[in-house]
Amino acid sequence: MNRRRINEALFVFAFFVLGPVLFFCLYFMCRVSLFTAAIAVLALHYALFTLWIQSGLRKLAGGYKRNVFLRKVSIVIPFRNEQEVIEENLKSIIAQKYPRELMEIIYIDDHSSDASIDIIRNLVTDISIKIISLKDLGKGYNGKKAALEAGIRNASGEIIITSDADCRYVEKWVSTMVAMLDANTAYLAGPVMYAGESNTWALMQQYEYAGLVLTGAGFIGNGLPTIAYGANSAFRKEDFIYAGGFAAEIKTESGDDEQIMRLVQARRGGEVSYCYSADAIAYTKPNKTVQQFIHQRNRWASKAGRYGFGLTVLVLLPIFLFYISIIIAAFQVVFGCSAALLYVLTGVLLVKMFGEYLVLNTGKKVFQLSIRFPVLLLTTLIQPIYIVSSTIVGVMRPFIWKGRVVE
Repeated sequence: MNRRRINEALFVFAFFVLGPVLFFCLYFMCRVSLFTAAIAVLALHYALFTLWIQSGLRKLAGGYKRNVFLRKVSIVIPFRNEQEVIEENLKSIIAQKYPRELMEIIYIDDHSSDASIDIIRNLVTDISIKIISLKDLGKGYNGKKAALEAGIRNASGEIIITSDADCRYVEKWVSTMVAMLDANTAYLAGPVMYAGESNTWALMQQYEYAGLVLTGAGFIGNGLPTIAYGANSAFRKEDFIYAGGFAAEIKTESGDDEQIMRLVQARRGGEVSYCYSADAIAYTKPNKTVQQFIHQRNRWASKAGRYGFGLTVLVLLPIFLFYISIIIAAFQVVFGCSAALLYVLTGVLLVKMFGEYLVLNTGKKVFQLSIRFPVLLLTTLIQPIYIVSSTIVGVMRPFIWKGRVVE
């Protein structure tokens, strides 16, 4: 039995055996309310889930591989109105410690209305730079997937590394990603980290985002790749081309990262790996405003409906229900409907915070995190509200991206 089947069996056992046993004991034997028994089962699932993610991260820590062969790399970066950050992005790529003759940078302009292209052209470098404008490709070419497809198809490198224009990197980023993309790896995910500010709002975003990225890494470590981030990934051009590219889904704005992961893995038949190294981190800045944060989360949530029913839903749906139950319990406590629920709510919030702390603490060395408990507590309290609301809004309504309303 392979590792994927083992993990599937463990999840089914935890949810369909341990959960019902706990529910039976609490509801029928201890005579607690139906809601209390349900939230306790969901809290158990959440605790087991965070322990499972922690286990996956530890597997990654012991499995770092190195490929000594240097290969031609094309760094593909779609952008739209990024004049404030694109210079720093390009400078950090220019500073990479990788042979110049084996590097190519491809920027794809998705109908920008600012000076982004001029900034790129004015920077002098000995690395080959291509600038592709979707405007020049004709009507109907717009959106991130169209930009990525254009960049990948025009790349001359064997290896494609995708990222975003608001990212910056350490000097070993390219070399570390290339080293990890060995013959057995179809798709390589890399770490992404919020950095740059240390105020409470920025730290809250950093903890929450680090938790999401580490969760995706834990899934991969356990052999169940589910979550990907296009801000830092590597794969082979031929796998993407021969798999047909984005094809019918090219006009669907969100989900490019996970679609590429599925495409190239299906094409090559290899594994999805994670570059669990501080040298491979792509750094980006947190959102400045709450409105920007909400728009970003709505966009991310819009791809929830594309998972289809399977193990991913089996794992993530109870977490979503857990967040809903926290909101319901908090409402009942605040409005005096059930004072006894205060103890239950306190308990499940402690389970939530401790589980998230375990995940962040496991990844803090690679992600260079400094965990402040008051900020983590605040994040724990607020997170269920925007996770639930963003998921509902993201699935049911269009989202806004770079001033463009996307259906």
